Amino acid sequence: MRSLISTKWFRGFPRPVTLFAGITLVFLAALAWLSWRVIAQDRAVERQRWLERCEVAAENASAQLTRQLAELQSALANATAGRAVQIPAQGIALLIFRGESLEATPGTKLPYYPALRAAPESAPDRFIAAEALEFREKQPLKAAALYAQLREHRDPEVRAAALVRLARVYRKAKLTAKALEAYAALAGMGSVMVEGDPAEMLARLGSAEVYMERSDAVALKREASAITAALAEGRWVLRRSSYEYLEEQCREWLGGALSAEPPLESLALADVAETLYVQWKNGALNIDSPNPRKSLWARDRSVLAFWNSEDGQLSLLCAGPSYLKTILGQAPGAEANLPEIVLEDPEGHRVLGSADNASALRVVRMASLTGLPWTIYAVPSNPRALADRLSAQAKVLLIALALMIFFALAAAVFVARSISRELAVARLQSDFVAAVSHEFRSPLTTIMQLSEMLVRGRVSSDERRTQFYDTLLGESRRLHGLVESILNFGRVESGKYHYDFRAADLGELAHEVVEDFSKSAAEQGHSVEFRRDGGPLPVRADREALGRALRNLLDNAVKYSPEHPIIRVEVAGDKNFATLSVRDRGLGIPPHEQKAIFTKFVRGAAAKERSIKGTGIGLAMAQAILEAHGGTIEVESVPAEGSVFRMRLPRAEA
Repeated sequence: MRSLISTKWFRGFPRPVTLFAGITLVFLAALAWLSWRVIAQDRAVERQRWLERCEVAAENASAQLTRQLAELQSALANATAGRAVQIPAQGIALLIFRGESLEATPGTKLPYYPALRAAPESAPDRFIAAEALEFREKQPLKAAALYAQLREHRDPEVRAAALVRLARVYRKAKLTAKALEAYAALAGMGSVMVEGDPAEMLARLGSAEVYMERSDAVALKREASAITAALAEGRWVLRRSSYEYLEEQCREWLGGALSAEPPLESLALADVAETLYVQWKNGALNIDSPNPRKSLWARDRSVLAFWNSEDGQLSLLCAGPSYLKTILGQAPGAEANLPEIVLEDPEGHRVLGSADNASALRVVRMASLTGLPWTIYAVPSNPRALADRLSAQAKVLLIALALMIFFALAAAVFVARSISRELAVARLQSDFVAAVSHEFRSPLTTIMQLSEMLVRGRVSSDERRTQFYDTLLGESRRLHGLVESILNFGRVESGKYHYDFRAADLGELAHEVVEDFSKSAAEQGHSVEFRRDGGPLPVRADREALGRALRNLLDNAVKYSPEHPIIRVEVAGDKNFATLSVRDRGLGIPPHEQKAIFTKFVRGAAAKERSIKGTGIGLAMAQAILEAHGGTIEVESVPAEGSVFRMRLPRAEA
């Protein structure tokens, strides 16, 4: 019936369903509009909250930066006055230039430093005799003996200079093992300066050159990696020329890529320090400002520089972005639900922050108002996510709206389907009443006509009269059968039918029904062939009810196969089930009707088109009877080729 209902669903759409659907749509539209308004207001409130958070964040950032920059200015003043100063955080370099000399505050680590010059050697006259043997008289081994004596000198600078010369002499004499030994001793002297370069750096460089001369690629790469690691951590105080030479050599030895490189921020601090030192030496640095500071761009990042110049001395403090991140709490691990601070210098360079400072949701503090060297923006850390974020109230409202829409639509569908189902059942009942009326009308008409002729004496002979009486008896039995069929269906449908289950042989029961039915089938020109496989098939059954189900199948087979008079009944079984099949070669049943025909009052389209008599309750009653027996009924059919109905019953113990 479901398939038949679905095909007729839209043909006559019921007015109550239309009215209900219209009211539901109006209600849902109003609810959606109100929900949209509430959500819009909630988003506006959320945006206002974020603006307030950004206002607070911008004020806090301005105050924090002002306080920290004042502390940096104070540290610079203390360094200028000669007081001890410790670098407060990473990302800061504090340098003091006195004429041609440089003093780096403890904690400052740069890849290279400006103003470094090759310093004069300590006691150079001590090496005159040894150098004369080495260069003028070409006696390197005798020179090596003098250098070896000087490596024991109490002055570390003299010892370092002696080791440099001793290693050089050994290299000239092709005594590479002794040269490496001298370089190892030199490396142990660490930061002792030799003509402006640290002893460890000269030792590492010399060892690498020895390995290159010996074609020892593994040792050369190991030494080059050690040099690049020292450069990356800023271990040595180097001139720019020395740093660039070492970097170039290590790239060549390592095949182009360094194993470690200095942070770009350290390089930027070194570049800015060199730039300001050159400006100071050339008189181009503004030293008359009451608060000299400037944001400079180097290596794609901003560096804030403070300076102070008094009595031919330049004190310089440079701070990079990592220091700003630290003081603003935007280092890795900062809370993601707080506004992000973005700093921008007067040239439009991004100093700090990754968020979009062009966001519509932002708070700005101009540099001209704060006195800081940057413009401050306080913006949401993720504006796109914020635009889609709803408050808890909006989320609950959306969920409630979705549930209400779901239940309203479910109710609408349920009501519409219920109404349509009731209408379909009403149509089927109307068809049933019409079919029953037609079934009753034919025998009643015959009974009335024959009775009238008998009562009025219009029958001419006794033979004719006897024929009329036989016809009256047959039509009366037909009416009785129709009435009993309807009454039995009503009892079966309502569950009031009392089944008398007893042990029976399905083959024997089916044979009795076929024998009885064959007489009426023969009158319509049909014959029933019966076949059973194997021995007895014991089942528990109500013989009368099960026989009625089989008669309904046989009656349908006769009615729906007018051109093929042979009906076949087969009884077979397996270990668990006994099967009773009724096969015809009649009209057949389309696939989409094969489930619906077991529904009460439903008749196939072919039966209606050919005006085949029937009430539409036979198969429904047969299915109910089989279900009461714990069995099933099913159909296989191909249009124009016939049908096979199979009743399957569980076998009983013999």
